[in-house]
Amino acid sequence: MNRRMAPLAALICGVLVATPAQAAEEGSKQDLGLNDYRYFKVYPHIERAQKAMKANDEVRALSSFEHAHEMAPESVRLTLWLAEAYRHFGYNQKAQALLENALKNKPQNPDLQRALEVIPVPAPEIKTVEQLRALQQHCDAAPTIRCRSEVGNYALKLKQLEIARAQLSDAQFRHSKEGRQLADNYTQRAIFLQQWTAADQGFALLDGEATLSEAQYQQWFAILLHMQRDQRILDLQSQGVMNSAGMQLAYAQSLAERNALTPLRRYLASHKPVFDTPAEERNWLRLLATYSQTPGSAVAGWAVKYQENKKYFLTTLVPISIQKGDWQGANDLLNTFPGTQALDQRLALSLARKDTQSIMQLTNVINKTRGLSPRELETVSYQLVLQGQKKMATELLLHYWPFNQAGQFQHSLSTRLYTQLNEHPEWLADESKARMAKPLPTASQRMAQARLFQGPENCTIVRNLLGDLSSQYDAESWSHLAQCYPGQPGLALYAAQQAVTRSASPYYQRQVAYLAYAAEDYKLAQASWAQVPVAEMVDDDVQAAARGAKILGDDKAFAYWQNLAWQRGMPDLKLDSVTAQDDASRGFALLAQGKYRESRDALEKARAAYYPHSPEITRQLVYLNERLDDKPKTREYSERVVDDIDNTLTPHQKLSDKQKEDRFEFRRIHEDSERRWTFTYDGSFGLTPNSLNSAGGGNGVQQNKSYRSYEQVEAEYRIGKNQIIDGDQLSVYSRIFAGSESDGNSNFMPVYEPMLGVGVRWKPLRNQVIYLAAEQQIPLGHHDGKSDVMLRASASFFNDGKYSDDWHPTGKGWMAQNLYLDAAHFVKADYQLYTADYRMSWHQKTSQHQTIEPYWHAQYNVSTDSPYRDNTLGGVGVRFNTWFGETHYNAYPHKVSVGLEYQHAFSGHNRDMDSRNSLFLTLGARW
Repeated sequence: MNRRMAPLAALICGVLVATPAQAAEEGSKQDLGLNDYRYFKVYPHIERAQKAMKANDEVRALSSFEHAHEMAPESVRLTLWLAEAYRHFGYNQKAQALLENALKNKPQNPDLQRALEVIPVPAPEIKTVEQLRALQQHCDAAPTIRCRSEVGNYALKLKQLEIARAQLSDAQFRHSKEGRQLADNYTQRAIFLQQWTAADQGFALLDGEATLSEAQYQQWFAILLHMQRDQRILDLQSQGVMNSAGMQLAYAQSLAERNALTPLRRYLASHKPVFDTPAEERNWLRLLATYSQTPGSAVAGWAVKYQENKKYFLTTLVPISIQKGDWQGANDLLNTFPGTQALDQRLALSLARKDTQSIMQLTNVINKTRGLSPRELETVSYQLVLQGQKKMATELLLHYWPFNQAGQFQHSLSTRLYTQLNEHPEWLADESKARMAKPLPTASQRMAQARLFQGPENCTIVRNLLGDLSSQYDAESWSHLAQCYPGQPGLALYAAQQAVTRSASPYYQRQVAYLAYAAEDYKLAQASWAQVPVAEMVDDDVQAAARGAKILGDDKAFAYWQNLAWQRGMPDLKLDSVTAQDDASRGFALLAQGKYRESRDALEKARAAYYPHSPEITRQLVYLNERLDDKPKTREYSERVVDDIDNTLTPHQKLSDKQKEDRFEFRRIHEDSERRWTFTYDGSFGLTPNSLNSAGGGNGVQQNKSYRSYEQVEAEYRIGKNQIIDGDQLSVYSRIFAGSESDGNSNFMPVYEPMLGVGVRWKPLRNQVIYLAAEQQIPLGHHDGKSDVMLRASASFFNDGKYSDDWHPTGKGWMAQNLYLDAAHFVKADYQLYTADYRMSWHQKTSQHQTIEPYWHAQYNVSTDSPYRDNTLGGVGVRFNTWFGETHYNAYPHKVSVGLEYQHAFSGHNRDMDSRNSLFLTLGARW
């Protein structure tokens, strides 16, 4: 046994011995509850016990305290001293038994109870319900606060809520701190087990002790709502409990969700909570507007606390009333506002009631104040058409045309207006007609405009609207345009052919046949007549087809048409030929036949003699001369096109996006036509020692090697176009490239093993970026490089039009992409390199000629040398690009880029894969 005095016992003895005044008071006969005689008999034993405690003499201390306690067992103080002595010398069970026995005689004594509670008792192992019931029986036999608490909490763990609830029937325990804690635990456990009745009982117990917090009241309230204990909620609210504004709102919403309309209406009518937030008040107003007996008057009579909820009347409550058909309720709400306010809601109510007079009055007021919103215009015009007020709807739509700010409603508004005007063209006044003749920015808008202007008298307007010959026009629009070139069969034929490519309708085939005949393309005319079903041909069609066959010298076709005419009982065929058409018609006809040089000559004659200001002919001459590689004329005509576009500028008229894109396109053609020499620089520098640029056909490093850094400089001279076949391009070039390692030496700068490459590069296809090259590679200086001949094929896809990396003159930025494929064969070394790289990026403009370009790419490289090697990598990076050198007629001829790229190698065979991550600085320039 430990004979050293514990700190607590030392403190007690110090207080008893070293502080006589306090010891005298605590150990007095009054404190001990003894008379003079018994105090005289007991005191000497107490004194000996205290001295023994000070000396840590266990035998004497315990025997003296026990003897004193035997002489006065009813003394609480002696019981406490003896229990403390037992605890001091390690006899906790004796102390516990002593105190429990004393409590049987004095169960309400707090000192005994406290002394018993501080004795540590090992927690019993209760894992089964049988063990729990045994513990409960033991506690019922000798109940204490401690055992009640233990039984109750073990019962909660074992989900025996009834046993836990039974412990709380002990009033003494229930009012104790431990009892209140068990009640709280009981309640939360019941909630967890979703035993709502038990949870309700638990909250009631806690409420009886006045210990519920606000959060607990919220829990209790939520449970009562879940149980639909409406009467209990109302009783508690009548007592001032669960009666906050938020709880009143929640209870009302619960009734609404259950569709308990009668009690909900009573509750709404009898309660006027004062809410703390606008949202709560808004939800209450919604309930009033939705479920009250007279919603309009109920909401209108509400004293709004938050003025922002006045707007809620208009945005939500009025529409709800309108939707329900409660015109009076909506009107009551609107009457709470001045007559000059809530015009949109008043208009919505008038539309719902189909009150045409009111609709027009409100529309006029709105037009004078702020204008109709696109949604309002859509609704008002639609309702007016439904109500038979079509002219009124048309006038309203004309007032807002061309609906530039209408967003998603633009199409439906335009369709409605054009439909009405097609039915009633007389409603289009001269002023409105002049406005609607001005081309709108998109192709779909211009097509819809053109449909309004039928008949030859409107052909000037149609040509102005559709004369840009956009590829987005549909068959009907191209056919319409073809009808508006009465003296120009070539232009008309081109437009009609565009209609046929979009629709194989016999009508469009017939149109092509007539116009091809007029343009003297009799073979095309016969082919077109063959596409028209005989049943849909009229006699004039047969006559025209026979005439064309006769002129063409196609005896078989002529006999067919002649026989068809005889079967129909037609009179003799008239085979008079027509006069030759002008050079413009012939030029466009020759263009459709692929006769580019003859087409150019005819169009140049037409332009010089008849159409000096025709934008269609001028633009076509740019394309034709570029295709024929006539550089001086390409520059001449592209300058004219740029000037024509610039001449449309006025102080009040800016270039449209389409005009800006066209001007840039012809500036690029002009710049490209002047270019003979092109100088480029490319460099990639590894910023970490283990960075590696993978060898491949596309990076320009020496064959079959990977460097930390590399660079190359190239000069290319264009020999010209159409050198070998029609539409090709031929160039010669020379380049110098080098890496950053040689014989174990390494340098950040790529200065080792320089190579000279001299070659010829051929682009065989006009409309595809595919190059074939043959290059002689020669080592420069004394190093291990070897001379060889490289045969190379490379291609770039998806990097044109709106996805190109060239400057875009419109918008704040653009998406670019490129699929680059490269294959190289080294003749002497007899092996191949292959590269495939897909890149996607976004060019964010930072100025008129600079972009920040974040990008990602995935690359696969293969070398068939022994051993076979390959790798797959991905990279993300960002580049800064700047274009410069633009003039009035030339697009930016120069570009410089600087970037930072992080690469990760995903896999590889026979590659240096010690480091899969690399960081590079990239530089590029084109001059």
